[in-house]
Amino acid sequence: MANDEDAPREYVEYFKQYNLMLGKRLGCGSSGNVYRATQPKLARELAIKFFDHPSRKSDAVGRKRFEREAKLLAKSQHPAIPFVLSCGNATLTGVSVPYIIMQFIDGHGLDEIISNGKQNPKTATSYVKQVLGALACVHQNSIVHRDVKPENILVSKAGHCYLIDFSIGVSLSPAPGLTRITDGKRTPATWLYAAPEQISGKDVDRRADLYSLGLVLFELLVGRRISRPELVEADLLQLSPFFRELLRKACHSEPTKRFQGANEFRVELERLEVAGVDRVEPGDALCLNVRCPTTRWGKGGWYEGPGIIRSTHKPFCGACGSRLAYPCERCGAEFKNSQYCADCGNQNYDFVWCDKCGTLLNRKDRYKNTAEEGCSNCPADDGIPF
Repeated sequence: MANDEDAPREYVEYFKQYNLMLGKRLGCGSSGNVYRATQPKLARELAIKFFDHPSRKSDAVGRKRFEREAKLLAKSQHPAIPFVLSCGNATLTGVSVPYIIMQFIDGHGLDEIISNGKQNPKTATSYVKQVLGALACVHQNSIVHRDVKPENILVSKAGHCYLIDFSIGVSLSPAPGLTRITDGKRTPATWLYAAPEQISGKDVDRRADLYSLGLVLFELLVGRRISRPELVEADLLQLSPFFRELLRKACHSEPTKRFQGANEFRVELERLEVAGVDRVEPGDALCLNVRCPTTRWGKGGWYEGPGIIRSTHKPFCGACGSRLAYPCERCGAEFKNSQYCADCGNQNYDFVWCDKCGTLLNRKDRYKNTAEEGCSNCPADDGIPF
């Protein structure tokens, strides 16, 4: 059936009793069909998902997974997760068919967006951060999605992302109706996006979802679907070294060497956004560590400004190991050897002063805790308490 075909008459008649008007088919997945529905009293659109695929009618394990999906969705309320209104079993043509009534998402799958070419880093990062928010929510509830892939991420016309299809998700915390389900024959996942431990049949945790999402980010940035889950070095070379480092960590074969949580992954993406390091060409960076050998000291040893590392991609200073600060946080303009951005006036760095007397710091005092010790320019203490 085409995606725009009307719902079968028996489906339409059944849901009329619940004041729901079924319309066109939205799509078909491994479990069955999804139809658009209207709730006239509230004038809103909904989606109804059915476990009615012809090849799955006698699949008891698949049916249990489908029925469990509604409970997993209901347990996790987040702006990037469709909300569930109800679920049940409809008697259609003499057969009991499970269904889930959920939020209707008017958008496109991320797979379609990827097929149109690579996304700029800001757009790709925006999409992935939203999905990470959804994963942080489900992981907090001890749920692992286990099938994060472009087809299971919908993007609305406004650019809002939704993580969908929790049909093979699993709750790591025992709860009625949420126990792990397996048929012992196959690893539940989409092979191309599954983490190595998932493919080998081992138990998985939240880090498997982060691995899969790392591959999705990779596809967004290079603009093509992957043929193997390993990151292709030739494609990685198209990206900023910072993204290479992040993707290698997200998609590491060893779970202990990946991001350990969705929030950790998200914070690193936000750092890249703020630093403006989404380009391949190298740029100038600042080392704000006053004890770094690159710090600039003027005549008489007075502080003149932070060290400037020219034409670099590195996230850390090679002289002291501190994290480098990249272009203007407000507008992204290149550093032009000034305390203030020449394009928007934002302050790139602050001068360093003695915390006790307020004098500009001198090089010989750079290792002192000036709040307690003062500096060499502080007035001598004569012992008089006033």
